[in-house]
Amino acid sequence: MGSSAEKKAQTPETFTSLNIKKAATHSVGFDALKSSVGYVLKYTKPLDAIKASLKMNQKGGFDCPGCAWPDP
Repeated sequence: MGSSAEKKAQTPETFTSLNIKKAATHSVGFDALKSSVGYVLKYTKPLDAIKASLKMNQKGGFDCPGCAWPDP
């Protein structure tokens, strides 16, 4: 173990070179839903897609790999 006098990483007091701009694409909302549905229908049948969607992020189902949903 290290000593208590060991230097630890610190966050900067002020941000430098921080640029804020409008996002190029959407990750939420209707555009994201439309994109997701497009991919799902490309690889599965519509009924299978609906069944899988109803099990996503649910107890006894599976976790969305792109989501950070906590387990219930």
